[in-house]
Amino acid sequence: MRRVLWLIVGLAGVGAILAALLSGSVMLVLSLSAPLAEDFAIVLLGGSIVAAGVGLGCVLIMIGWSGWCQQPSRLFYPRIQWPVWVALVGLLVLGSVLARVSGAAELLLVPIHVLMMSAPALIVLSLVARWLQHGVSSWREVGAALTSGGVIGTGFSLIAEGISTLVILFVFILLLSQTSRGAEWLSALQLKITDPAWLSDPDQLVTLLASPMVVLLVAFVVAVPVPIIEEAFKTIGMGILGRFYRPEPVRGFLWGVASGAGFALVENLLNGAVSTGSDWGQVALARSAATIMHCFASGIVGWGWAKLWTDRRPLILLGTYLAAVMIHSLWNVVAVALAWFGVAGEILDVDVIWVRYVPIGVLFLVGFLVALCAVFLIGLRVISQHLSKRPSAGADQAAAFAAATSVSQEL
Repeated sequence: MRRVLWLIVGLAGVGAILAALLSGSVMLVLSLSAPLAEDFAIVLLGGSIVAAGVGLGCVLIMIGWSGWCQQPSRLFYPRIQWPVWVALVGLLVLGSVLARVSGAAELLLVPIHVLMMSAPALIVLSLVARWLQHGVSSWREVGAALTSGGVIGTGFSLIAEGISTLVILFVFILLLSQTSRGAEWLSALQLKITDPAWLSDPDQLVTLLASPMVVLLVAFVVAVPVPIIEEAFKTIGMGILGRFYRPEPVRGFLWGVASGAGFALVENLLNGAVSTGSDWGQVALARSAATIMHCFASGIVGWGWAKLWTDRRPLILLGTYLAAVMIHSLWNVVAVALAWFGVAGEILDVDVIWVRYVPIGVLFLVGFLVALCAVFLIGLRVISQHLSKRPSAGADQAAAFAAATSVSQEL
């Protein structure tokens, strides 16, 4: 049965590659007919989709093939040397510079964007593996969890979030139309969005997006359905894998972190592609911070999955899932508030008395997110050190298998 599972994994990799190439081709066609200002944004998004799909698809094919052939897999225990950190800082600086220019040099941002948006997820995963102090899982297992978070988690989350957003928007408009002021606001909005001149004015769109009604609607969407959906799908792949391998808590925690890293990797590539201007560096830093949140939340859910498979305790899984949803919801609400404060000073009348406090609000929210990142990193390390003190049966088996393999190769 395990061989069939790995065969399915390999076939999923083929599907991911084909889907990415098809999407990339569509993006290329769209970029040829798009205005110059939007042309590169579409190219960057298309390049991100292709990079995510082809990269994760190739990993799925490799681990699926090795699992099908029952080939040995080394323990996952990577090391991060100081040149990696130097290169990461260099990419951030170079990408920030290229994002401000136009022309042929702008195309160099595509590979830099892919590397910069992918690196944080892989670094956090590597750090957790080192904090566990010994190999607790194989490269193949961690690779499967990583790619399942990126492919299954992102794919199903996008579909579910799209459906839920449409439903919420429909209900919002229906309720709003029942009030006199709401009906007037909807009528005025309808006239505006049918005016091409209004739609082509970025200032008008920013004003609309920053209006209280829209902000409250967005805050509700990102605070309720988005965390519920994403935390449900991020680790579903490792939950299926655990049904066959029965991972102990330490291994389940690592698989959960890997699933969150895979999800964050794809989300960073796609969400980061929307910004190609002077704020690309800020977006890259924000996506790096969100990566830590995703890995921490998925890590505790992964621990919950392991408790389900080893101790038959579904309530622990439910509790870790609810905790991850609350963590994710808090993060999203603060991020939306920060985005609103970021544009409030530009769209509000300078005579409004509290506009002078907008910079203070921005600094407070940024500091709060930084503090949350520190808490999540400390939490990842504390949990890793706590779990690493317990013996890992999966690690013992994998180590024995690796030792036997090395001996046979020497002979």
